[in-house]
Amino acid sequence: MLDTREELEKVKGFLIGKVSDQVSRRHIHGRKIEMDVDGIPHKALFYPARRDHAPVFFDIHGGGFCWGMMEEGDLYCHRLNERLGLAVFSLDYPLLPEAVYPQALEWLYGSILSVLSHADKYGIDPQHVMVGGRSAGGNLAAALALLSRDRGEFRISLQVLDHPLLDCCGSLDNSRRYAGKDALPVEMLESLESWYATPEQRQEIYCSPLNAKMEELRNAAPAVIQTCEHDSLQLDGEVYAEKLRVAGVPVVFHCYPAVCHGFTEVEGPEQENGIRWLLDAIRTMTESIG
Repeated sequence: MLDTREELEKVKGFLIGKVSDQVSRRHIHGRKIEMDVDGIPHKALFYPARRDHAPVFFDIHGGGFCWGMMEEGDLYCHRLNERLGLAVFSLDYPLLPEAVYPQALEWLYGSILSVLSHADKYGIDPQHVMVGGRSAGGNLAAALALLSRDRGEFRISLQVLDHPLLDCCGSLDNSRRYAGKDALPVEMLESLESWYATPEQRQEIYCSPLNAKMEELRNAAPAVIQTCEHDSLQLDGEVYAEKLRVAGVPVVFHCYPAVCHGFTEVEGPEQENGIRWLLDAIRTMTESIG
């Protein structure tokens, strides 16, 4: 569907314009900041906690690795900050076609490491770190949870995956994945995945977390996973939740009924209800894991 860079840029421009228009009509609660990571400015929205030494949450927007903005998750980040008392960072990252795997992942890893290295400046507890994301952002959040575990530079205590894209290599049968769903046509998804990474790279667990073997999921961060009933990615989250459970990882899973992909970023009662479930699940999980 997006065979040439020109086609990809055209779709990207249209969708970023649409997202920008929606965001421009909202009140944005977060404060824009820049972090210096090896001499390169990394942008974020910052929601400081009311108390010092607060747990910190890093949020990652979706958009097929190609479009999307850190402002899209503003209401969710504001609720995390306001109702759970977390310090929150909504992270920006480079997009397709300029940035291909693993550039966005490494960019986000660098942003998190930078924040944690300046914990006193931001009033955060670097030992209580959570990461979450939606759609492609859920992919990146799940990958960060595995990558940080394997590198050992910081520990993620909770991963929060909201209608995540977790299979970029075809490990799920598309006849099951797309049956009766009305979001994210298979041609569009496969096209974006082919731009994002090579066939060999798409087999890697940091690109397709769902492709991880059981031993590769042991000691992964506990997870909160929410999917959408009418989403073509519904199976991604459901199957990943079960794989994590079998690997001995604590998981809270929920499939929100009668909604489509991206519902927690679209203003309305379903958005508030979806965010409320996530907040309740995060609170419950953090209390149970300490």
